[in-house]
Amino acid sequence: LTLVVIEESYTITDDEFKHDAAVQHRVLRLRDDGYTQQIYRDDMPYTDEYYPKMWDGSNWLEIPFIFAGAKNNDCTVDDAPLSDIADVNLAHYRNSADYEESCFLTGQPTLFLTHSLSKEMWDEYNPEGIKLGSRAGHVLGETGSASLVQAGENSLVGAAMKDKENQMVMIGARIITDRGQNETAEGARIRFASENSVLGDVVNNLTESVAKCIHWVGQFMGNEDDFVFQLNTDFYDKTVDPQMIMSMITLLDRGLIGEEDVFNRAKAGGIVDEERTFEEVRSERGLANPLV
Repeated sequence: LTLVVIEESYTITDDEFKHDAAVQHRVLRLRDDGYTQQIYRDDMPYTDEYYPKMWDGSNWLEIPFIFAGAKNNDCTVDDAPLSDIADVNLAHYRNSADYEESCFLTGQPTLFLTHSLSKEMWDEYNPEGIKLGSRAGHVLGETGSASLVQAGENSLVGAAMKDKENQMVMIGARIITDRGQNETAEGARIRFASENSVLGDVVNNLTESVAKCIHWVGQFMGNEDDFVFQLNTDFYDKTVDPQMIMSMITLLDRGLIGEEDVFNRAKAGGIVDEERTFEEVRSERGLANPLV
């Protein structure tokens, strides 16, 4: 990475009462002798090009900047993980607008009248015109009749909205699906081809980015000790069914796994309180096998 231009805002103030925001550009360059910064305002240099220093006063030999993306951490713009849901949600909004307009246009009852009166007789018998409701009466003549017509439910638009809601649920489930499950090679190939971006990729990319930033902070402060940073990738509760518990107890009896393995699985499944440690549980219950 040799050049990064960051658009940012700064505050312009003429007095203590007025504060306006303006745009400036911070230019990060990698020169032959190290990493530099310079600020531009109104397309002109506002500051001299200067060298940020490390803890020992030496120049940086790289630009401490990293891109965090949905697919990978390069400089290209990745597709948004929620773009599919956003597209379906826009279509759902259009269906909702059509449904509301249909309810407004056809939902109100419409009065139809037939009568055998002349215009003069109509004006005489109904001087205030026709009014809906129980407080008004109308004379329509010997062969007259009145009826209210109201449209039925628009099930087509409602069904389209339901379909899109199900689509959004399915897309959301695909985003958080754990890809570590056992499957055939062909099944994995098909599934991987259909998944452009998932939450696990985003979290792993973000973990890598933050870990790199922590490393740079250590270089800046003079502390480059080893560290571990990992974001949680358990996006949903992994339930433990009774068959799994019995299988793990069998493996424990045969010495293939340890007690702590069973404890960690029970803790992940919510059987053991999240705050409890293996040592606390072991001290309370004593030996696992009373025959030993």
